[in-house]
Amino acid sequence: MSTAVPFVAETLADIKQRKKNVVVDRACIESFGDQATQLTGLLQTSLDLSVVLNIFAEQAAKVLSFSGITYLNNQHKEDILTGERGRHSCCYRLTLEAENLGEICISRRQRFSENDLELFENLIALLLYPLRNCLQFQMATQAASKDPMTGLDNRRSMDEHISHESKMAMRYGNSLAMLVLDIDHFKRINDRYGHKSGDCLIKAMAEIMKSTARTTDYTFRYGGEEFVMLLPNTTPDGAMLVAERIRETVAQTECICHGQTLSMTISIGVSNLTHQDKDDSLFLRADNALYKAKRSGRNQVCSE
Repeated sequence: MSTAVPFVAETLADIKQRKKNVVVDRACIESFGDQATQLTGLLQTSLDLSVVLNIFAEQAAKVLSFSGITYLNNQHKEDILTGERGRHSCCYRLTLEAENLGEICISRRQRFSENDLELFENLIALLLYPLRNCLQFQMATQAASKDPMTGLDNRRSMDEHISHESKMAMRYGNSLAMLVLDIDHFKRINDRYGHKSGDCLIKAMAEIMKSTARTTDYTFRYGGEEFVMLLPNTTPDGAMLVAERIRETVAQTECICHGQTLSMTISIGVSNLTHQDKDDSLFLRADNALYKAKRSGRNQVCSE
């Protein structure tokens, strides 16, 4: 059984509060007849969440007057508004076979009647299965691009983002920088303290990168103890400042790993996009700068 559980949302005016669960079953869907068949077919034409919600809003607008529909899902970090938020609204918590699918709200300037809300509840019935398909596809896609140990994007994702961001930077004349980071003497740490402690330091390194990165930056685990950061709209001087901040943070951080207090240092290589860059040359130049830092004594930042 699937339900859309209504609840009171915060608005500037009185809110229509539903007092019953909406049971989504075959009879509910069949009550719309051919219209339901058409909408169901349209909602199954894409696995892109935004596209499906736009289709839903467009079709709902043909039978119901509203100013906007908002979809929220904290687990998937989604907050999608189609149209505009209105003065009066009604919101529903969505579940399908005990699976939480988030919340959906409908709003407009005028109050909704009982018939309006019953109609919207029937429309929600047609949305739930396509919505779940979108969320499952999103999770599968994200899992394929994530490093399971650290939660950072993986090498496959890195290649895709470098290609995209390089093209965008060259098209619009923006700067783009890359950092390649490597934990110093990692093999020595593994040999002395064990692989579990090594994994612990890798996770700590990933957390430092996440906390340091801006919302526009990309963080990747390239492999082993090597990491990459891609910094859009960042000048050479700006990239060096970011790299130094990360290096200093790592050097000052003590990690508790399996009852032992461990510390680490990192070396960082920095490169900046040029018009001559092709394929993986941006990465190769940062990687060469990394080994320059290693040869120069480690625990430092070097540019190309």
